[in-house]
Parts: sequence; structure tokens; C-alpha cells
Amino acid sequence: MSESNIENSAIEKKGLSLTVKGLLWVLLFFSVASVFWLLNPRVDPRISDFSDAYAYGFEGYPMPYGDELHSIYRGDGISVEVAERFGDYLEHIDYFTSDYGGIVQLKQNSEGYEAYLTYRMEYWDSPEFIEEVGNLEEDLEKFVLMKPVRVIVVDEDENGVHQRTLR
Repeated sequence: MSESNIENSAIEKKGLSLTVKGLLWVLLFFSVASVFWLLNPRVDPRISDFSDAYAYGFEGYPMPYGDELHSIYRGDGISVEVAERFGDYLEHIDYFTSDYGGIVQLKQNSEGYEAYLTYRMEYWDSPEFIEEVGNLEEDLEKFVLMKPVRVIVVDEDENGVHQRTLR
């Protein structure tokens, strides 16, 4: 074997070695990422505003909803069907706007449900807003979820997450 053939063979082996190392690093990265997503099933990267869910303190199983990919976080015991009825109602009343939110949470409690809705705090003390939230609670109880519902309004700012029950 000539000297140039030996050099070419060494270069090919080194190139192959670098390719194999690169592939192993890529495989390692995807393995670690997969384990992370398996251990955190409540995080769905396909939902564009899942980071907002953590900002608001929302928990549960994220469910994309609607054409704009709004998010409904389902607490334990909340079925997809119940979450869809909840989302359909919110869409019907034009809740999903840039002023309010595209992310909500529905939880089940011993008496019925807790609906966490994002609203800017500047509205919270308005008598009209308080009445509107009361009407929303009544509609959810009577026509949508068929159990008692407590609406909790949520917002966040530089001081943290704020929640309030208005009734």
C-alpha cells in the first residue's frame, strides 16, 4: 500500500470517526429531550403560549382549542369533552380575544368546577365586570357544565400572579 493510500485511509477513518461522534451527540440530545418530555407530560411544546400557563400558575393537561390554538388546561378528572364544551362556550361569548386571553384552566373540586380565566386586573373592580363574571358563572352552571362553578380571574405582573374570586 502506498503512502498516499495510507494517508487517504487515515483521513477517511478520521472523517468517519467525527461523523459517528456527531451522530452520537445528536442521539444523546434527543434522548435527554425525550426523557424530559416524558417526565413532564403536562408541557406541550405545540401550544404557543404554554409558558404563559406557568406564568399564571396553571397546571394540568394542555389541550389546544380553536383555530388560533388557544389553550385549555384540564385539571385532574376533566375530560376532553367537558373541556371542549367549556371552550365552545367561551368562544361563543367571544372570550378568546387579545384583551383577555387565549389560555384558561378548568379544575374539578368536591362541589363542581373552578374556571380560571385570564382578565386584566384593571377590570376587576368594575361593577359591570363583576356582574358579567357572575352571569358567566351562572351560564356555565346551568347550560354548560351542569354543576356549581366558581370563576377565578387571573392576571400577572412584575409582582407575581394575582387571582380573585369576584362573587
